[in-house]
Amino acid sequence: MPSASVEYTPENSITISETGVYEIDYYATISTEAQANTITMAVRNGTENIPSTEVAITTGNSNTFTYSGSTIVDLTEGDIIDMAGTPSTGSGNLVIGSTTSDSVGALLTVKKISE
Repeated sequence: MPSASVEYTPENSITISETGVYEIDYYATISTEAQANTITMAVRNGTENIPSTEVAITTGNSNTFTYSGSTIVDLTEGDIIDMAGTPSTGSGNLVIGSTTSDSVGALLTVKKISE
C-alpha cells in the first residue's frame, strides 16, 4: 500500500498528517523467554492505548502468541501511532518477532477512510 498523508517519524511509528477517520490494522508475533507474564499489547496514540486494541495475555515459559486485529478511530493531524507490549507481571524478555525464524515481527497499517 503506498504512503500518503503520513510520516514515519519518530522511528517505529506513524505520524498522521490529516485529520480524519482511519482504519488501523495490526499484527505482531510475540515471544516470551521468561517465567509467567501478563503482557498488555496495544496500538497507541501518543502514550495512550487505543482501548479497542488493548489485550492482556498471560503467558508461560517460552510461549509464542499472535496479536492482531483491526479498528476504526478518529485521528487528528499530528497524532503519533505505534504498537507496544508492556509486561505487567513476571520477569524476563519480551521479544517482538520469532526467536526461531526470520518471520515478520510486526505490521502496522493506518489507512484514512473518510474526513
